[in-house]
Amino acid sequence: MADIYPDLYHLENLVRYVIMNVLEKEYGSDWWENRNVVSKKIADEVEKRRQFEGFNRWVAKRGKHNFFFILTLEI
Repeated sequence: MADIYPDLYHLENLVRYVIMNVLEKEYGSDWWENRNVVSKKIADEVEKRRQFEGFNRWVAKRGKHNFFFILTLEI
C-alpha cells in the first residue's frame, strides 16, 4: 500500500482540481458560496472540520479551498 499511496494522493487531488474547475466554469468563482451548489449542511460541516484542524496541529493539512474538506463527508 505504501508504494501506491503517493499515486493515489496525486490522483485524488487531480480529481478535486478538475471538479473545482468545472464548478467554477459553470457557477463562477464564488460557487462555494452558492447554496444551490453547496448545501448549508455541507458548508457547516466543512467549517467544523476547518476549525478542528486549526486547533490540532497533529492533523495533516488538507488544502486551502473548502472543497478539500468535503470528499470525506457522508452526504
